[in-house]
Amino acid sequence: MKIPTGCTYYDSISGFLKDVTALTTAEEIEKANGKRRWQGGSTWEEAFALTASGDTSAVQKANSIMEHVDDNITVKGNRPCWNTAPAGAFPNVPAYLANAPETMYQRQNTRGDKRAINIFYSPSSSGDINADKVFNRGVTVLALAMQLSRTKDVNIHFFTARDLGNHVVRLTAPMVLSESAHILTNVGFIRGISLRLSRSLGWGGNWASWLDRDDDEATVKNIRNYYCLSDDDIIIPPMQKRKQDPLSNPVEYINNILKKHSL
Repeated sequence: MKIPTGCTYYDSISGFLKDVTALTTAEEIEKANGKRRWQGGSTWEEAFALTASGDTSAVQKANSIMEHVDDNITVKGNRPCWNTAPAGAFPNVPAYLANAPETMYQRQNTRGDKRAINIFYSPSSSGDINADKVFNRGVTVLALAMQLSRTKDVNIHFFTARDLGNHVVRLTAPMVLSESAHILTNVGFIRGISLRLSRSLGWGGNWASWLDRDDDEATVKNIRNYYCLSDDDIIIPPMQKRKQDPLSNPVEYINNILKKHSL
């Protein structure tokens, strides 16, 4: 990955919050607190506190999506094998005779390929998209990351899609669930903390020049070139109201991503 001129890269949430504290103006914080409904109901201060501590309130909803994801799709690099476990498909007779605790064989995917999967997610959206849609989209990305992390290491990068004040934040790896769940889904962070930092750095409300308003595939290609990303990296572009968002069908979207990375 290459960070373009004018874009700030943060390798941790703590580094990002340090700049947020130093650079976000009191005027922008006041504006954020005047748009609580648009920001999911939280104040700037509440969103900031949860960004520092993490929050798992969205995990249950992500788990409900994962229950319907196709578990038979094997992600590239993982090797299916039979491992001993307390429950499984058939017994491990020697283990049973030895009075071992794990006396069954269970088919599992192991981490045969140590290369991590990178997810680049932009939660930027048209201003007239309601907060619930922003939250639900983040839950879908969280469910995707959780599904992939069962058999692969996952690196998550949060990035903005503005003409000024852009930033990329690399979340903790291996994935910390409380941190990832909050950053991906909390509208107070997305439209409060992140957006207000961009405002303080001169952003006036325009999209990035590389965003194609009519073609998501072109946007993904542009993002890949802009940040010099690999063909294997998963890129999730901003959400625009006039387009059908593929993440609006979470299970279908996740299954399609898994198939692209399957054996």
